[in-house]
Amino acid sequence: MYKQDRGGLHMARYGIYCLSLWICLSAPMKASSHLFRLFGGSSPCQGTVQIRSQDAWLPVCNGSWSNNLTAVLCRDLRCGKPEAQTGSLQTQPVNQTFLTLTCSDNDSLKNCKISPMESDCSEPVSVYCTGSYDLRLTDGVSRCSGRVEVFLDGVWGSVCDDGWDALDAHVTCQQLGCGSALQALGASHFGPGPSTIHWEDVKCNGTERHLWDCPSSTRHDCTDREHAGVICTEDKAFRVSDGPHNCSGRIEVLMDGAWGTVCDSQWFEEDFQMFCKLLGCGPYVRKTIYNHSLSTYMGIICKNTASLLDCRVYHKNNNICQQAGALGVICGSFYNTEKEAGQAVSPVNPGFPLLAMMICVTMAALLLVAVITFSLVIWRMKRLQSN
Repeated sequence: MYKQDRGGLHMARYGIYCLSLWICLSAPMKASSHLFRLFGGSSPCQGTVQIRSQDAWLPVCNGSWSNNLTAVLCRDLRCGKPEAQTGSLQTQPVNQTFLTLTCSDNDSLKNCKISPMESDCSEPVSVYCTGSYDLRLTDGVSRCSGRVEVFLDGVWGSVCDDGWDALDAHVTCQQLGCGSALQALGASHFGPGPSTIHWEDVKCNGTERHLWDCPSSTRHDCTDREHAGVICTEDKAFRVSDGPHNCSGRIEVLMDGAWGTVCDSQWFEEDFQMFCKLLGCGPYVRKTIYNHSLSTYMGIICKNTASLLDCRVYHKNNNICQQAGALGVICGSFYNTEKEAGQAVSPVNPGFPLLAMMICVTMAALLLVAVITFSLVIWRMKRLQSN
Protein backbone atom coordinates (compact mmCIF):
# COMPACT_ATOMS: atom_id res chain seq x y z
CA MET A 1 0.00 0.00 0.00
CA TYR A 2 2.86 2.33 0.86
CA LYS A 3 4.63 1.60 -2.45
CA GLN A 4 1.50 2.33 -4.41
CA ASP A 5 1.04 5.68 -2.66
CA ARG A 6 4.68 6.58 -3.28
CA GLY A 7 4.34 5.67 -6.97
CA GLY A 8 1.28 7.88 -7.24
CA LEU A 9 3.21 10.72 -5.64
CA HIS A 10 6.00 10.34 -8.21
CA MET A 11 3.47 10.32 -11.06
CA ALA A 12 1.94 13.53 -9.73
CA ARG A 13 5.35 15.17 -9.55
CA TYR A 14 6.18 14.16 -13.12
CA GLY A 15 2.81 15.43 -14.25
CA ILE A 16 3.44 18.83 -12.68
CA TYR A 17 6.90 18.96 -14.29
CA CYS A 18 5.55 18.15 -17.76
CA LEU A 19 2.75 20.68 -17.38
CA SER A 20 5.27 23.38 -16.36
CA LEU A 21 7.52 22.55 -19.32
CA TRP A 22 4.57 22.73 -21.75
CA ILE A 23 3.55 26.12 -20.33
CA CYS A 24 7.11 27.46 -20.72
CA LEU A 25 7.37 26.35 -24.34
CA SER A 26 3.91 27.47 -25.40
CA ALA A 27 3.84 30.88 -23.70
CA PRO A 28 5.20 33.79 -25.77
CA MET A 29 8.54 35.06 -24.50
CA LYS A 30 10.62 38.14 -25.13
CA ALA A 31 13.53 37.74 -27.52
CA SER A 32 15.78 39.75 -25.20
CA SER A 33 15.85 36.79 -22.78
CA HIS A 34 17.20 34.47 -25.49
CA LEU A 35 20.40 34.05 -27.42
CA PHE A 36 20.58 34.14 -31.21
CA ARG A 37 23.13 32.42 -33.42
CA LEU A 38 23.76 31.47 -37.03
CA PHE A 39 24.35 27.76 -37.44
CA GLY A 40 25.44 25.44 -40.24
CA GLY A 41 27.32 27.95 -42.38
CA SER A 42 31.00 28.21 -43.20
CA SER A 43 31.51 30.91 -40.53
CA PRO A 44 29.72 32.23 -37.42
CA CYS A 45 28.35 35.04 -39.60
CA GLN A 46 26.21 32.86 -41.87
CA GLY A 47 23.78 30.03 -41.38
CA THR A 48 20.34 29.14 -40.09
CA VAL A 49 18.89 31.50 -37.50
CA GLN A 50 18.53 29.67 -34.20
CA ILE A 51 17.31 30.76 -30.79
CA ARG A 52 18.24 29.12 -27.52
CA SER A 53 15.06 27.92 -25.80
CA GLN A 54 15.44 26.05 -22.52
CA ASP A 55 18.47 23.79 -23.17
CA ALA A 56 18.14 23.50 -26.95
CA TRP A 57 18.82 25.60 -30.04
CA LEU A 58 15.69 25.79 -32.20
CA PRO A 59 15.42 27.22 -35.74
CA VAL A 60 13.21 30.16 -36.70
CA CYS A 61 10.61 29.65 -39.41
CA ASN A 62 11.06 31.74 -42.55
CA GLY A 63 7.43 32.90 -42.58
CA SER A 64 7.88 35.15 -39.53
CA TRP A 65 11.12 36.80 -40.69
CA SER A 66 11.80 40.06 -42.55
CA ASN A 67 14.74 41.68 -44.32
CA ASN A 68 14.93 44.35 -41.62
CA LEU A 69 15.42 41.67 -38.98
CA THR A 70 18.26 40.23 -41.06
CA ALA A 71 20.09 43.56 -40.91
CA VAL A 72 19.46 43.83 -37.15
CA LEU A 73 20.74 40.30 -36.49
CA CYS A 74 23.92 40.84 -38.53
CA ARG A 75 24.56 44.02 -36.57
CA ASP A 76 23.85 42.52 -33.15
CA LEU A 77 26.12 39.55 -33.87
CA ARG A 78 28.88 41.98 -34.94
CA CYS A 79 28.79 40.39 -38.38
CA GLY A 80 28.53 43.48 -40.56
CA LYS A 81 25.72 43.79 -43.06
CA PRO A 82 23.50 41.32 -44.95
CA GLU A 83 24.76 39.96 -48.24
CA ALA A 84 23.26 37.86 -51.01
CA GLN A 85 23.01 34.15 -50.24
CA THR A 86 25.77 31.95 -51.66
CA GLY A 87 25.77 28.19 -51.22
CA SER A 88 23.36 25.97 -49.34
CA LEU A 89 22.88 25.04 -45.72
CA GLN A 90 22.32 21.74 -44.01
CA THR A 91 18.71 20.53 -44.03
CA GLN A 92 16.83 20.44 -40.75
CA PRO A 93 16.00 17.09 -39.12
CA VAL A 94 12.57 15.60 -39.64
CA ASN A 95 10.00 16.55 -36.97
CA GLN A 96 12.12 19.54 -35.97
CA THR A 97 10.41 22.07 -33.70
CA PHE A 98 10.37 25.56 -35.21
CA LEU A 99 9.92 28.94 -33.57
CA THR A 100 8.07 31.96 -34.85
CA LEU A 101 8.72 35.63 -34.13
CA THR A 102 6.13 38.37 -33.72
CA CYS A 103 7.87 41.75 -33.77
CA SER A 104 6.32 45.14 -33.04
CA ASP A 105 9.52 46.89 -34.14
CA ASN A 106 11.55 45.54 -37.04
CA ASP A 107 14.55 47.63 -35.96
CA SER A 108 15.13 45.59 -32.80
CA LEU A 109 14.94 41.96 -31.76
CA LYS A 110 14.27 42.93 -28.15
CA ASN A 111 10.60 43.68 -28.87
CA CYS A 112 9.90 40.35 -30.55
CA LYS A 113 7.85 37.62 -28.92
CA ILE A 114 8.89 34.01 -29.50
CA SER A 115 6.40 31.15 -29.73
CA PRO A 116 6.50 27.52 -30.94
CA MET A 117 5.28 27.02 -34.51
CA GLU A 118 1.75 25.62 -34.38
CA SER A 119 1.77 24.40 -38.00
CA ASP A 120 4.35 22.93 -40.36
CA CYS A 121 7.17 25.21 -41.51
CA SER A 122 8.30 25.13 -45.13
CA GLU A 123 11.91 26.13 -44.36
CA PRO A 124 14.01 27.85 -41.70
CA VAL A 125 15.48 31.33 -42.02
CA SER A 126 18.97 31.49 -43.54
CA VAL A 127 21.05 34.63 -43.06
CA TYR A 128 24.38 35.57 -44.64
CA CYS A 129 26.37 38.52 -43.27
CA THR A 130 29.45 40.16 -44.73
CA GLY A 131 31.59 39.31 -41.70
CA SER A 132 32.52 40.60 -38.27
CA TYR A 133 33.13 44.32 -37.78
CA ASP A 134 35.16 46.13 -35.18
CA LEU A 135 36.31 49.72 -34.66
CA ARG A 136 39.36 51.34 -33.08
CA LEU A 137 41.44 54.51 -32.99
CA THR A 138 45.20 54.11 -33.39
CA ASP A 139 48.37 56.19 -33.06
CA GLY A 140 46.71 58.75 -30.77
CA VAL A 141 47.70 59.63 -27.23
CA SER A 142 44.83 57.57 -25.80
CA ARG A 143 42.18 55.12 -26.96
CA CYS A 144 39.85 58.08 -27.65
CA SER A 145 41.95 59.75 -30.32
CA GLY A 146 43.68 58.55 -33.44
CA ARG A 147 43.28 57.25 -36.94
CA VAL A 148 39.90 55.58 -37.59
CA GLU A 149 40.34 51.89 -38.42
CA VAL A 150 37.66 49.28 -39.14
CA PHE A 151 38.01 45.49 -38.96
CA LEU A 152 36.25 43.99 -41.97
CA ASP A 153 36.60 40.57 -43.61
CA GLY A 154 39.46 39.71 -41.29
CA VAL A 155 41.53 42.80 -42.14
CA TRP A 156 42.08 46.09 -40.31
CA GLY A 157 41.76 49.01 -42.70
CA SER A 158 41.36 52.76 -42.53
CA VAL A 159 38.62 55.15 -43.66
CA CYS A 160 39.27 57.69 -46.41
CA ASP A 161 38.83 61.32 -45.39
CA ASP A 162 36.69 62.13 -48.46
CA GLY A 163 33.41 63.40 -46.99
CA TRP A 164 34.58 62.82 -43.41
CA ASP A 165 32.88 65.33 -41.12
CA ALA A 166 31.78 66.05 -37.55
CA LEU A 167 28.74 63.73 -37.74
CA ASP A 168 30.89 60.79 -38.80
CA ALA A 169 33.36 61.58 -36.03
CA HIS A 170 30.51 61.88 -33.49
CA VAL A 171 29.19 58.38 -34.28
CA THR A 172 32.74 57.03 -33.98
CA CYS A 173 33.26 58.58 -30.54
CA GLN A 174 29.83 57.48 -29.29
CA GLN A 175 30.37 53.89 -30.42
CA LEU A 176 33.72 53.69 -28.62
CA GLY A 177 32.34 55.20 -25.42
CA CYS A 178 34.56 58.27 -25.82
CA GLY A 179 31.96 61.01 -25.49
CA SER A 180 31.39 63.40 -28.39
CA ALA A 181 33.65 64.42 -31.24
CA LEU A 182 36.00 67.28 -30.53
CA GLN A 183 37.67 67.28 -33.95
CA ALA A 184 37.12 65.43 -37.23
CA LEU A 185 40.54 65.21 -38.86
CA GLY A 186 41.79 64.26 -42.29
CA ALA A 187 45.01 64.31 -44.32
CA SER A 188 46.43 61.38 -42.29
CA HIS A 189 46.80 63.55 -39.19
CA PHE A 190 47.84 60.48 -37.18
CA GLY A 191 50.14 58.99 -39.80
CA PRO A 192 49.70 56.86 -42.93
CA GLY A 193 48.39 53.70 -41.28
CA PRO A 194 47.45 50.45 -43.05
CA SER A 195 47.57 50.03 -46.81
CA THR A 196 43.96 48.78 -46.89
CA ILE A 197 41.24 51.44 -47.09
CA HIS A 198 37.76 50.01 -46.53
CA TRP A 199 35.44 53.00 -47.00
CA GLU A 200 35.14 56.53 -48.30
CA ASP A 201 32.30 59.06 -48.40
CA VAL A 202 30.91 57.95 -45.04
CA LYS A 203 27.62 59.81 -44.55
CA CYS A 204 26.32 59.54 -40.99
CA ASN A 205 23.37 61.58 -39.76
CA GLY A 206 24.64 61.43 -36.17
CA THR A 207 22.03 59.03 -34.75
CA GLU A 208 23.60 55.73 -35.80
CA ARG A 209 24.79 53.28 -33.14
CA HIS A 210 27.71 52.03 -35.22
CA LEU A 211 29.90 53.57 -37.88
CA TRP A 212 29.05 50.70 -40.25
CA ASP A 213 25.37 51.63 -40.02
CA CYS A 214 26.19 54.80 -41.98
CA PRO A 215 26.03 54.84 -45.81
CA SER A 216 29.46 54.60 -47.39
CA SER A 217 31.27 53.57 -50.55
CA THR A 218 33.80 50.76 -50.85
CA ARG A 219 35.25 52.24 -54.03
CA HIS A 220 37.88 54.90 -53.54
CA ASP A 221 40.87 56.62 -55.09
CA CYS A 222 42.47 57.59 -51.78
CA THR A 223 46.15 57.41 -50.88
CA ASP A 224 47.98 56.89 -47.61
CA ARG A 225 47.82 60.66 -47.08
CA GLU A 226 44.02 60.70 -46.84
CA HIS A 227 43.17 58.71 -43.73
CA ALA A 228 40.38 59.96 -41.46
CA GLY A 229 41.00 60.63 -37.78
CA VAL A 230 39.16 61.89 -34.74
CA ILE A 231 39.72 63.42 -31.32
CA CYS A 232 36.93 62.75 -28.81
CA THR A 233 36.02 64.71 -25.70
CA GLU A 234 37.00 61.79 -23.47
CA ASP A 235 40.51 61.84 -24.92
CA LYS A 236 42.40 62.06 -21.64
CA ALA A 237 46.03 61.20 -21.01
CA PHE A 238 48.73 61.86 -18.42
CA ARG A 239 52.47 62.37 -18.72
CA VAL A 240 55.47 63.92 -16.97
CA SER A 241 57.82 66.42 -18.60
CA ASP A 242 60.91 68.50 -17.79
CA GLY A 243 62.28 65.73 -15.60
CA PRO A 244 65.42 63.60 -15.81
CA HIS A 245 63.38 60.46 -16.34
CA ASN A 246 59.99 59.23 -17.64
CA CYS A 247 58.90 58.70 -14.04
CA SER A 248 59.89 62.11 -12.70
CA GLY A 249 58.86 65.62 -13.68
CA ARG A 250 55.96 68.05 -14.02
CA ILE A 251 52.54 66.38 -14.24
CA GLU A 252 50.63 67.23 -17.43
CA VAL A 253 47.14 66.22 -18.52
CA LEU A 254 45.64 66.07 -22.01
CA MET A 255 42.06 67.36 -22.10
CA ASP A 256 40.02 68.53 -25.09
CA GLY A 257 43.02 68.16 -27.36
CA ALA A 258 45.41 70.35 -25.33
CA TRP A 259 48.07 69.60 -22.72
CA GLY A 260 47.88 71.49 -19.43
CA THR A 261 49.55 71.56 -16.04
CA VAL A 262 47.93 70.51 -12.76
CA CYS A 263 47.54 72.95 -9.87
CA ASP A 264 49.16 72.13 -6.54
CA SER A 265 45.89 71.85 -4.64
CA GLN A 266 43.36 69.13 -3.82
CA TRP A 267 45.88 66.33 -4.46
CA PHE A 268 46.66 63.82 -1.73
CA GLU A 269 49.03 60.90 -1.38
CA GLU A 270 46.54 58.40 -2.81
CA ASP A 271 46.18 60.58 -5.93
CA PHE A 272 49.94 60.53 -6.46
CA GLN A 273 49.92 56.78 -5.92
CA MET A 274 47.29 56.40 -8.66
CA PHE A 275 49.35 58.61 -10.98
CA CYS A 276 52.56 56.62 -10.52
CA LYS A 277 50.62 53.37 -11.00
CA LEU A 278 48.95 54.70 -14.15
CA LEU A 279 52.36 55.46 -15.65
CA GLY A 280 53.76 52.10 -14.56
CA CYS A 281 56.39 53.88 -12.48
CA GLY A 282 56.22 52.04 -9.18
CA PRO A 283 55.31 53.64 -5.83
CA TYR A 284 54.97 57.34 -5.13
CA VAL A 285 58.01 58.91 -3.43
CA ARG A 286 57.32 62.63 -3.08
CA LYS A 287 55.90 65.62 -4.90
CA THR A 288 57.76 68.53 -6.48
CA ILE A 289 56.63 72.00 -7.58
CA TYR A 290 57.14 73.60 -11.00
CA ASN A 291 56.00 76.76 -12.76
CA HIS A 292 52.93 76.74 -15.03
CA SER A 293 54.69 76.87 -18.41
CA LEU A 294 51.80 75.71 -20.64
CA SER A 295 48.91 77.74 -22.03
CA THR A 296 46.33 76.05 -19.84
CA TYR A 297 46.16 74.79 -16.27
CA MET A 298 43.55 72.82 -14.42
CA GLY A 299 42.47 71.63 -11.05
CA ILE A 300 41.84 67.92 -10.67
CA ILE A 301 39.77 66.58 -7.78
CA CYS A 302 39.60 62.85 -7.10
CA LYS A 303 37.06 61.63 -4.55
CA ASN A 304 36.21 57.94 -4.19
CA THR A 305 37.74 57.13 -7.58
CA ALA A 306 39.86 54.13 -8.47
CA SER A 307 41.54 55.80 -11.44
CA LEU A 308 42.70 59.30 -12.37
CA LEU A 309 40.70 58.93 -15.57
CA ASP A 310 37.54 59.18 -13.43
CA CYS A 311 38.55 62.37 -11.60
CA ARG A 312 36.80 65.70 -12.18
CA VAL A 313 38.75 68.31 -14.14
CA TYR A 314 38.30 72.08 -13.77
CA HIS A 315 39.90 74.22 -16.48
CA LYS A 316 41.55 77.45 -15.25
CA ASN A 317 39.46 77.47 -12.09
CA ASN A 318 40.99 80.14 -9.86
CA ASN A 319 38.90 79.08 -6.87
CA ILE A 320 40.71 75.75 -6.89
CA CYS A 321 44.10 76.78 -8.21
CA GLN A 322 44.48 80.23 -6.59
CA GLN A 323 48.25 80.96 -6.61
CA ALA A 324 49.30 77.32 -6.56
CA GLY A 325 52.24 76.16 -8.63
CA ALA A 326 52.30 73.25 -11.07
CA LEU A 327 52.44 69.78 -9.56
CA GLY A 328 55.42 67.53 -10.12
CA VAL A 329 56.15 64.03 -8.91
CA ILE A 330 58.93 61.55 -8.29
CA CYS A 331 57.88 57.92 -8.59
CA GLY A 332 59.72 54.86 -7.28
CA SER A 333 61.03 53.48 -10.57
CA PHE A 334 63.06 56.66 -11.06
CA TYR A 335 63.94 57.19 -7.42
CA ASN A 336 65.50 53.74 -7.00
CA THR A 337 67.49 53.67 -10.23
CA GLU A 338 68.60 57.25 -10.90
CA LYS A 339 70.10 60.10 -8.90
CA GLU A 340 68.53 63.49 -8.63
CA ALA A 341 70.78 66.42 -9.37
CA GLY A 342 72.94 67.10 -6.32
CA GLN A 343 71.30 64.39 -4.20
CA ALA A 344 72.22 60.84 -3.31
CA VAL A 345 69.72 58.02 -3.60
CA SER A 346 68.30 56.85 -0.27
CA PRO A 347 65.56 54.38 0.66
CA VAL A 348 62.01 55.68 0.66
CA ASN A 349 61.62 54.96 4.42
CA PRO A 350 64.90 53.79 5.94
CA GLY A 351 63.43 53.34 9.44
CA PHE A 352 60.77 50.83 8.60
CA PRO A 353 62.95 47.79 7.70
CA LEU A 354 65.12 48.30 10.84
CA LEU A 355 62.05 48.53 13.08
CA ALA A 356 60.57 45.38 11.56
CA MET A 357 63.85 43.51 12.10
CA MET A 358 64.04 44.57 15.75
CA ILE A 359 60.48 43.39 16.37
CA CYS A 360 61.19 40.01 14.77
CA VAL A 361 64.38 39.51 16.83
CA THR A 362 62.55 40.40 20.06
CA MET A 363 59.68 38.01 19.35
CA ALA A 364 62.12 35.22 18.48
CA ALA A 365 63.99 35.74 21.75
CA LEU A 366 60.77 35.66 23.78
CA LEU A 367 59.68 32.48 22.02
CA LEU A 368 63.03 30.85 22.78
CA VAL A 369 62.75 31.77 26.46
CA ALA A 370 59.22 30.35 26.58
CA VAL A 371 60.34 27.05 25.03
CA ILE A 372 63.27 26.70 27.44
CA THR A 373 61.08 27.51 30.46
CA PHE A 374 58.42 25.00 29.38
CA SER A 375 61.07 22.32 28.88
CA LEU A 376 62.51 22.93 32.36
CA VAL A 377 59.05 22.70 33.95
CA ILE A 378 58.37 19.36 32.22
CA TRP A 379 61.77 18.02 33.24
CA ARG A 380 61.23 19.06 36.89
CA MET A 381 57.76 17.45 37.03
CA LYS A 382 59.09 14.15 35.68
CA ARG A 383 61.92 14.19 38.22
CA LEU A 384 59.52 14.77 41.11
CA GLN A 385 57.29 11.90 39.93
CA SER A 386 60.25 9.54 39.72
CA ASN A 387 61.22 10.34 43.30
